[in-house]
Amino acid sequence: MNKFIEFLQKHLVPLGNWMTKRKTLNAINAGMRISFPLIMIGCVLNIIANPPVTEQLLQGGGILASFLGAWNNFATTYRDILMTPYNMTMGIMGFVIVISASYSLAKDYKLDPLMTAIISMVMFLVVSAPAQDAVLYSDAVGAIANGNAEGLSKISMMSTQFMGSMGMFVGIFIAIVSVNITRFCRDKKIEIKMPDSIPPFVALSFSSIVPLFFNLVIIYGADILLRSLVGASIPQLVIGILMPVVNTVTSPIAMFGLSMLSCLFWSIGIHGGLVNSALIPIFMSACLANGDLVNAGQAPVFQPIFMMIYSYAGGMGCVLALSILMSKCKSQQLKAMGKMGIIPGLFGISEPIMFGTPVILNPILIVPMILSSAAVFVLGYIGFISGILVPPSVPILSVMPIGVGLFLSSNSITNFLFPFVGTALAMIIYYPFVKVYDKQKLDEEGLANKEDSLSNSEVAVSGE
Repeated sequence: MNKFIEFLQKHLVPLGNWMTKRKTLNAINAGMRISFPLIMIGCVLNIIANPPVTEQLLQGGGILASFLGAWNNFATTYRDILMTPYNMTMGIMGFVIVISASYSLAKDYKLDPLMTAIISMVMFLVVSAPAQDAVLYSDAVGAIANGNAEGLSKISMMSTQFMGSMGMFVGIFIAIVSVNITRFCRDKKIEIKMPDSIPPFVALSFSSIVPLFFNLVIIYGADILLRSLVGASIPQLVIGILMPVVNTVTSPIAMFGLSMLSCLFWSIGIHGGLVNSALIPIFMSACLANGDLVNAGQAPVFQPIFMMIYSYAGGMGCVLALSILMSKCKSQQLKAMGKMGIIPGLFGISEPIMFGTPVILNPILIVPMILSSAAVFVLGYIGFISGILVPPSVPILSVMPIGVGLFLSSNSITNFLFPFVGTALAMIIYYPFVKVYDKQKLDEEGLANKEDSLSNSEVAVSGE
């Protein structure tokens, strides 16, 4: 086991260090998390507008049927009102991501974050949602019915095709390219420099003119060139190139491997969340796509990327199960650590147990940590493909009590119960290993107590 740990340290530590130093990856993740308030508002409205109602439930009668029937009538009557805020939060997540990601990346590069984010936002709109003349469907139907189609008036409209889930990868791509163009202009001092006597906000406005011009020439110019040569815009090309790669990376086998890699990272002291952080954009995009399906009255679709948050129960490595078992140990050290780790584990926080027990570099506990994570992954996968679990339609990534985030993301009680079942399964796997570790710790504590007793006896004798 020691040789295995040495092997992991030799090969995984450099990979972990490389990942933590990637400014682009860190900025994208920070940008994703900035969007959390919008996601929560959209999540609540999504639940209200789409009650978990079936004909069988309504026909069954009783208090539950009455409550769900009233809820369904309310949601049906006021659906347009409820969905307007949803469409302006979750429905424009691609637009939000380009702003938040470029803002975070600009801060890392010591650029002015607000002006840099505005430039990125403009470039995103230029290539993803150019204004076009259009006729409203309702006006067209009315005009045709009245035989007055020639009198239709056109209005200028922006397409929302790439504003939502489809535009997330486009937004990330534009943010990275645009911010780096702005940084290039700053580093090469290609800017309009104003005298020191000019107020800072005025100087900032002028210094942003050249980066904006370069962004237009490079990004918009590339978009025009692509449209003329291959008949596809930058957004279409980005999605066309990325989706096959994403589908390969997020296959069931690949996701299982990444889940195990996360556990291996933890086993040698590298935060396992580094693995998941690279998958957050894919996870959010898949959830938002399901949100579009749910709001169109269709069933959400399972994607293997959802296993990113269904691989663990009570924190990475299923440490809630370990905390519960340790709280019943005879060893005073393990009992104290177990009690301390239960509350964080209920919120999916694994660090106290990982570092405090420790699980890290612990040959006895590394094995059940990996096995329990693998078992919960398989359990979750079976739950999805069998239809017991509902694919999420809201990307909940914040710290929440166990089961609550899974319920909010899917509006399903079975999803809420899943981590409790997973914790029970993990406890079965952890149990024999915890018993062995408890005995080892008891022996160490007994030896320590003996040494303390001998020391006290020696002091007493010398005192006489």
